[in-house]
Amino acid sequence: MAARQLKIKVGTLTRTKKEMVMYEKEYEKEQEKVKKMMADGADAADLKQQEGVAAEAGMMVPDTSRRLEKALQDLQGLLAENDDEIKDTDEFKAAQELVAEVDGMFATRS
Repeated sequence: MAARQLKIKVGTLTRTKKEMVMYEKEYEKEQEKVKKMMADGADAADLKQQEGVAAEAGMMVPDTSRRLEKALQDLQGLLAENDDEIKDTDEFKAAQELVAEVDGMFATRS
């Protein structure tokens, strides 16, 4: 049972990490578009539309960050609870590496 839960939680954390990276890139890309439009002297209506798009992309980052943190906590809890049962598996080692990687993501943001 613990091995199945481990696989599910690792999958959730991996997927959410990918989403986080994607949303951050999208936000940066949209911000660059706004800056370029401002520099090019774009029409005010077009600029306002693009700012709205950038704002929407920016709103996804905090939500995904919260979900990533929750998935990280869930996986850390599972690893702590079932340490003896699954600690010798490859999945356990991979999960620990993933936890360290995601922890590093949060450390660089703070």
